[in-house]
Formats: sequence, structure tokens, C-alpha cells
Amino acid sequence: MLNEGENNQSRASEQRQNKRFEIVRPFQVYDRVTGRSLGTVVNVSVEGLMILGERDIVESAVYQASVSLLVNDQESALSLGIECLWVSDADSDDKQWCGFRIIDISPDDRSLLAEVIEQLG
Repeated sequence: MLNEGENNQSRASEQRQNKRFEIVRPFQVYDRVTGRSLGTVVNVSVEGLMILGERDIVESAVYQASVSLLVNDQESALSLGIECLWVSDADSDDKQWCGFRIIDISPDDRSLLAEVIEQLG
């Protein structure tokens, strides 16, 4: 039987249209409003990302986020609006898995994200 988080993950994967790529080098996600870390990107697509995040991420909440990443051996940061679609407990007491949909991203950052995904693929 699926718990609620697994059920949410299942629904999200059924809705997913783009292939997700696992991250080899961890990318940090920061809340641009508070400056605090939301967590580490586990996988990414042009439509969303999954992070291993802090315990206080709220399902259905919208975040203004910054993602630090490495593109062609240069440090870059994406600015994006993300909506938390689901949250599920991780094995660690203070972490949770979180699935996000990208709801706002500039054309330049979308191109940068596509480049990162191409490098991962």
C-alpha cells in the first residue's frame, strides 16, 4: 500500500512529460526571500525538480528559488518560481523528499537549464 507521499509521487510521475535526469554533482536550492537552503537537487527536467529538502517545506507552497549549478565548468545560478507538488518523509529525521514544478523561469535561465540537462543526458 502506498503512503500519501508515495501516492503523490506516483500521480506526479504520471503527469510528467519530460525525462528527468539524476544529478551527479549536487546543486543547492535556496529560498530567495529568506536566503535559507531548501535542499539539494536529486533530479531535474525542464518542467520540474525533486530535492532532498529540509523538514519545513510545505506542500502546495510557492517559492522564489535560486539554484546554484555548474555549467561548462563555470558556477551559475538559476532564478525560478517553483511550486511544491508533494512532500514525503526521507529516511533521515530532519529531511524530506519534495517534488516541485517550475512555474516561472526567464528565457535565459530556461536555456541554461536546458544546457545543464543536455550535459546530464
